[in-house]
Amino acid sequence: MEKIYEIAFALHELLIKSEQYLTLKEKEKEMLSDCFCVDIINKYHNCEEKYQQNKSASNLKELHEVKLIMDETDLIIQYKKAYKEYQILIGEITDLVFKDFSSPSLIDKIIRAK
Repeated sequence: MEKIYEIAFALHELLIKSEQYLTLKEKEKEMLSDCFCVDIINKYHNCEEKYQQNKSASNLKELHEVKLIMDETDLIIQYKKAYKEYQILIGEITDLVFKDFSSPSLIDKIIRAK
C-alpha cells in the first residue's frame, strides 16, 4: 500500500509541474490581478446569490447580463480555456488509472450515491 501512496504522490508532483497546470495557475493569477475581472466575478457571485434567494425575472436578467460580460472578458476566457485543458488532462489520467476497474458509469453511480 505504501508503494501506491508513493506513486500517487509522484503523480501529484508531475501534475503540478505539467504545462496545463502551470498555464492554469498563470491565467488565474492574471485574471485575479485585474481589477475589472475581480469586480465582475464578485458581481456575478453576488447576483447568483441574490437569484438563489429570490428567483425573480429581474434577478435572472441581471445574472445573465453579468454572465455575458464575464463570457466576453478576455482574461476570463483565457482562464476558462486553461481550466478546460487541465480538466482534459485530469480526465485522461483518471481514465488511465481506472480503466480496468469498472465502467465510468459504475464509477459515476458510486460517486453520486448518497
